[in-house]
Amino acid sequence: MKIKQLIIAALAISAVFSAHSSTLGESKKSRKETIMQTSTNNIVAFSSVSDVKSPFDNMKADPKPGDIEKFTDNSVLIEFPDVWELTEVDKTKVMITSNDEKLVLGTDFDVRCVMFFIQVEFLKNPTGKIVITFKPGAIKGKDADDKDVSNTEDIVLTYNLRTSGIDEVIYDNLNTRVFNLQGIEIKHTENLPTGIYIINGKKIVVR
Repeated sequence: MKIKQLIIAALAISAVFSAHSSTLGESKKSRKETIMQTSTNNIVAFSSVSDVKSPFDNMKADPKPGDIEKFTDNSVLIEFPDVWELTEVDKTKVMITSNDEKLVLGTDFDVRCVMFFIQVEFLKNPTGKIVITFKPGAIKGKDADDKDVSNTEDIVLTYNLRTSGIDEVIYDNLNTRVFNLQGIEIKHTENLPTGIYIINGKKIVVR
């Protein structure tokens, strides 16, 4: 009788252990499948070529391209937030036109790296439509992994300088009749204060 009871008890323990093992196995299998599926999804998400962008795609410029009154400090500051460090600008690959006429490097403009920015400085006041073009390979830098990067496509900034209808010239002791905006003639024209005057029938800015 005792032997029979022992056999029944052993069978019962075996059945419980088997059920637990089966449940544990299913749990491990389910967890493994979940991990594999998650990993696969992540691989697809991060290895998609279409998601990879050039670090030069994201650009900020001050002033922003478009219609402007003038360049602050006669220059443009350009930043690429995704480029960790700007190291060089190949000036031979930078082209600037004013009203479709090509400007001359060193005479009309200069370009350089200044800290994290590229500065384009106009040495002469540009007019009308200004187009700044960085040809492929003009800009060199380092990415977040300290790898060398360079622009592979043209980077173009276009500005349209709005005119106010007032000729901005430096008054040079013109020997002519001068009036203020109230129509009052000014007899003593030497060292005119800064302002807008009517000289030879045209509005002139004296600076």
